[in-house]
Amino acid sequence: MAGRHSMATYFIEIASWLSHRCGDIEGANPLKQMMMTTNNEGNTALHKALLHGHSRLALELLQIEPKQSELINTNLESPMYIAAFKGLADAVTALVQIPSSNHGGPYGNTALHAATISGHLSIAETLLSGRRELAKARNNYETIALIHAAADNNLEMVQLHLRFDPSLAYIMNNAGSAFHYAAQRGHVRIAEELIRQCPDSAFVVDSNGRNALHMAIVEEQVDFVKYILKTPALHGLLNQPDKKKYTPVHLAAERCNPEILRAMLAHERVDRAASCGSWSALDNFLYTVEPDKTLKWNQMYTLLAHAIPSVCTSELWHKVNKKLTQEANCQIQSLTARYTRHTTMTAILIATVTFAAAFTMPGGFSGNEGPDEGLPILVRKAAFKVFVISDTIAMITSLAAAFLCIIAGWEDIDFLLHYRASTRKLLWCASAAMSVAFATAMFTVTAPRNLPLAILLVTLCCPLPFLTCILGLWPLCKLHLLFGGKFRPDLLEQV
Repeated sequence: MAGRHSMATYFIEIASWLSHRCGDIEGANPLKQMMMTTNNEGNTALHKALLHGHSRLALELLQIEPKQSELINTNLESPMYIAAFKGLADAVTALVQIPSSNHGGPYGNTALHAATISGHLSIAETLLSGRRELAKARNNYETIALIHAAADNNLEMVQLHLRFDPSLAYIMNNAGSAFHYAAQRGHVRIAEELIRQCPDSAFVVDSNGRNALHMAIVEEQVDFVKYILKTPALHGLLNQPDKKKYTPVHLAAERCNPEILRAMLAHERVDRAASCGSWSALDNFLYTVEPDKTLKWNQMYTLLAHAIPSVCTSELWHKVNKKLTQEANCQIQSLTARYTRHTTMTAILIATVTFAAAFTMPGGFSGNEGPDEGLPILVRKAAFKVFVISDTIAMITSLAAAFLCIIAGWEDIDFLLHYRASTRKLLWCASAAMSVAFATAMFTVTAPRNLPLAILLVTLCCPLPFLTCILGLWPLCKLHLLFGGKFRPDLLEQV
């Protein structure tokens, strides 16, 4: 790198010597003409030096011909823009001191945009000090550099911009202000800094009349919504409608995010009865969110139905229930076919294992001559008897489930509903019995030598069926605990 710089400096010195030796041609300096020459991409020697990060060489070129700083290449990049983007602080300082130097870049961006996006704090400070007008310069998307800093969650950069001009927090592009961008991306630290220096900036609305809380809800930024709810200075945002008269509660219902909606409805300052025309948040939810047999949909409905009482709530519920039942009936054949494949495989696997276990008894068979010849050695042990009984139950119930799968092709809806419920119960019994059989077999073999280990094995194996049942039903149990008697699992119990 040093060798290349020395070589470039050598050529510059030779060209400078020839220029002085031969004199100007027709009043023009040959060296300066060479400096202003561009390649096919519109780059001068200064552009190329900066693009390759050669800051010292760029400074030497600027000393010879400062006018190079005015040219842009075919990508619309000025030398100052390139230097700011590359983080070449010395070059930026020199370029800022040239009054005629160009600071433009592609898409209408400036050198300050480049420094902000690249995160070069010292360069951004140099540009703000030397060219204060860049702070409010907009690119082709009407975006100032501060908005980029807020969107990138660069707290130090935001603080720097606001220190030079706090009014920047109020400048908006088509999508909103810096506070809007912080809300969209969930950057709480940026929001705190903005309202610390510019308290009113949080209440700016975009072209659709939406405030930062609207934005956070639309983007489902749960932490940012909770931040606004717990910040008294921002409570003016809670019930503010947009141009369509949608309050944040309406949007929370429309986005179908139970965590956000629960936080909103739990806040005392939120107007639950706010209406968009004649529509409440519950109406907005029921007419914009497709009813579904999911925990999320049921949670949303439960929250809204009890927070926003309506005379037609029961009627709407029955309509939704009827619609989902009809849809489930239409899908029952395909759902049952998929369920049958999985059930058959599981049932056959359990039946195979338990059948094999019956002929490989724990402890083996007696080989001594006499009345016990050929009998299991541990046949008189209580644990062995439990093993035999549980193994038999597991095989019988799994075979029953497998045989039921054979007749699952019937199209009668009532039969299919009964079939699915029956096979679920049979398979659960089979898995429970198989767990007990395994536990008692291990106990029978290990107890005579190591009783604590045998007890540990039984303790680990026997609760397994109950644990799987609890885990499977836990989402429903959680909602029952959360809402108590308010929760209605009717839709979830459909086909």
